[in-house]
Amino acid sequence: MAGVAVMMQKMGWKVCGSDKGFFPPISDFLKKNKIDFYPGWHPEKISNPDIIVVGNFISLNNPEYLFVKKKKLVIKSYPELVREYIVKKKSVVVAGTFGKTTIAAFVAHLFKIAGLNPSWFIGGLAKNFSCGAANNQDNWSVAEGDEYTTARWDSRSKFLLYKPTHLILTSILWDHLDVFPREKDYDRAFKKLIKIIPSQGVIIAAKRNDTQKIDKIISQSRAKIIRYGPHEVKSYKTDYSYEITSLNKNGSEFVVYHSASSRLSGRQIKGKPQTDNRQTADGPASSADKQNKILGKFKTNLLGEHLVENLLAGIALANENKIDLKVIQKAVESFQGVKRRLEIRNNSLRQSANNENQIKIIDDLAHSPSKAKASLKALRAHFPQAKIFAIFEPNVGNRTVSSKNLYQNAFIDANTVIIPRLSQTKTDEKQEPRMEGKELAKIIEQKNKGIKVLYLEDDENLVNFLIKETRAKDIIIFLGSHGFRGIIEETMLQVSKF
Repeated sequence: MAGVAVMMQKMGWKVCGSDKGFFPPISDFLKKNKIDFYPGWHPEKISNPDIIVVGNFISLNNPEYLFVKKKKLVIKSYPELVREYIVKKKSVVVAGTFGKTTIAAFVAHLFKIAGLNPSWFIGGLAKNFSCGAANNQDNWSVAEGDEYTTARWDSRSKFLLYKPTHLILTSILWDHLDVFPREKDYDRAFKKLIKIIPSQGVIIAAKRNDTQKIDKIISQSRAKIIRYGPHEVKSYKTDYSYEITSLNKNGSEFVVYHSASSRLSGRQIKGKPQTDNRQTADGPASSADKQNKILGKFKTNLLGEHLVENLLAGIALANENKIDLKVIQKAVESFQGVKRRLEIRNNSLRQSANNENQIKIIDDLAHSPSKAKASLKALRAHFPQAKIFAIFEPNVGNRTVSSKNLYQNAFIDANTVIIPRLSQTKTDEKQEPRMEGKELAKIIEQKNKGIKVLYLEDDENLVNFLIKETRAKDIIIFLGSHGFRGIIEETMLQVSKF
């Protein structure tokens, strides 16, 4: 919502806002852009605005919400605002359980470099942009499409409002159990999304060993289907695949392959897929080619194989829209990622001879078991010898009893996992009971054999433990969507004294 607020202000609106609390980096972002905001709920501060934009976590008994309802002011959810002011005729929507923010930010960056002048909506702070939302006048828009509900009064998934003509689908792994108590409820949201893609549209969907659910759901679409994934999944004949050639502490280098033909699911004529006869990097496509044509070589400073896969999705979309290969390569190399996605917060702390020996303190938004697993796997790949300490606070849906099985082997790439005091959230009688910190720590220990798991309720004790136990070249990673009450900053301060 912060990005949309700044966009509206740049368009000439006067904007202010409230929230239960404000945390970096969003609080810093709002201050930098001179957006007035205040903590808590104060109806007397609202006055008589033209539009009230309400977040989906707000209770229907919230005093500010009740005030604007009584005054009969214009109320919109922020997805409605995105649809009205950002979404264009050619609408790229990035959806899936993970990877949405990074891919949306990369595609917007790539399209901007290519001169397409896109509008965009990104649910995070992309380092290549001064703002996560923009309203431009050309025909392209790029939006991060969240499956979570639009508002307390609107149970539609947000992505259903964005009128996608081009869909990037990363994953369908059961998440947000607070609003999708059954896995089939979660899947149903994506089935609805697939159905609204026009027949002349495009779906670019991930293809890995765990994407059988995607396979089944997208088979119902009449849109053009393009797949992307790791090169070793050869039996699946992905249309775009990647192979990492170098992976180290400075990032990755990788090769992208493009198959000779892009299949059409649902629009095949007599079982024969329509082919794409455009040139590949190695020459014209032929019927004998399968998927060993090298599209190009790429370099990125982002950490993690999952982020290479995210970049591949954007590369596929760009190539399908005939953007020049050199432009795509330039966009990949210059893309700086998104804040709180494996973001190294300290640059030169606790050095002995050089930066090689520092303790790295990393901030990551991974607030679910699947996202934590991907982030930890990435760190282990880039820093195989490091001792990794992970401080994890899940979102509300992953504190429910039903989420227990999702923690199976999610933390096997960490050495020590710490559950801090969990932030308080409101519940109602209809929702599942939620695990407290001590119970969550026990579940993680049971489902991740050989990993040390602690519950440290006191923040000061947690910081002291990290300072006492860490050594040169170790990694401390904070996984979660909250601000950790200043623990990250305090840890950085204490480490810097050594």
